[in-house]
Amino acid sequence: MQTSIVQELLTRRTVLWVVVDGLNYLNHQLLLRLLSETESELQIEEHYRLLGVLPTITAKAKFSLTTGRFPRENEKGNWNVQSLLADEFPGVKYAGKAQLSRLHEQLAEDTTGLCYWNMTAVDECYHEQTDGDAVRRNVEAQIRALSGNLSDIIMKSPNRDRISVVISTDHGQMIGPCRPLNGIRSNIKAHGRTASESLLALSPVAGEAFIENEEKSIVELNPIRFQLDEPTSLALGHYYFGAWTTDSQGRAWGVHGGLYPEEVVVGFSILSRKPRRQPISAEIRGEGEVGRLGTVQLTVDNPNRASVNLLSLQVAEIADWGSGKVLQETVNAADTALIEISVQDFPPPGAGDKLPITGVLYYEFEDGARQKCEVKGALSCRQMYAGKRPSLRDRFNR
Repeated sequence: MQTSIVQELLTRRTVLWVVVDGLNYLNHQLLLRLLSETESELQIEEHYRLLGVLPTITAKAKFSLTTGRFPRENEKGNWNVQSLLADEFPGVKYAGKAQLSRLHEQLAEDTTGLCYWNMTAVDECYHEQTDGDAVRRNVEAQIRALSGNLSDIIMKSPNRDRISVVISTDHGQMIGPCRPLNGIRSNIKAHGRTASESLLALSPVAGEAFIENEEKSIVELNPIRFQLDEPTSLALGHYYFGAWTTDSQGRAWGVHGGLYPEEVVVGFSILSRKPRRQPISAEIRGEGEVGRLGTVQLTVDNPNRASVNLLSLQVAEIADWGSGKVLQETVNAADTALIEISVQDFPPPGAGDKLPITGVLYYEFEDGARQKCEVKGALSCRQMYAGKRPSLRDRFNR
């Protein structure tokens, strides 16, 4: 399913496919929230809650995620993600965990179709750390760093508004500690909660989908029914077979390979830039002599995370701005701009020496979306030749 969705997206957009190794569903939700709060303001276009392939170990799960096929259908026995990608998506650009510069370069090119980021830093936290609290802190720190890096990658791309970001994973992992199973020989082919061999002597041709041991601590899957490439036994409960970093009590954190919900329920999300646009505000203030050339100040406040381009200004009370004039000014993100406006014929006041201003400011965002805002304010209008105090000019005109 995921492969076909990415293939369809590529007919319309550049795609950055981020596969976050070991991103359980709760952390998937956290990452989506953090991305929506970054400068890139990546928002969900489509979201799916899926069941990952069994067994939930990296090689098998990434094969299925990348190709759309079950492990049993891997006729060549090739589990290398980069090689599999090249077969499925000719021209794909690949980047490993720490290759951010490569991602920047790839997404700066107009010809890039699919860019794949194999991001393994989250899963490594579970494999390397033996303290449960430290694991949680390290994982959250990696997810926060990932959201910031992704936002930076998108915002620095000249094609940022034409990129779809796909967030997915190969598997989740157990919540809480797991303990090793007792009575299991030490030389089994173990990867966490998966043993790549028959431990319960299930007969694939007998028709049983699976069998369990009496203690309900191990289940063996029928490789034909589950489309597996080899005999596979899984640990049940909070147990694992081996090949994991443990603390002094034999406990391991973030173990995967089994079939519990936290291991198999994964997210698949498509995001794109959809900035939340807030209205800008504008006002005009200034003073001048009636009938003379003057200047007033247009103050524009932009609360958005994106800059706006001012297009034109129309002010009914100022004759030369009454039908509108073109502006060529940019107001940066989260900034206030002070713009001097020239007035050819300063208008007379209303009541007293003040003239209330009503106008319209037209502007556009970086993606071309246009909006307008009301302009308010007031001018102080000085009259040098009022009727009660005739000036020399008035006398000469008699």
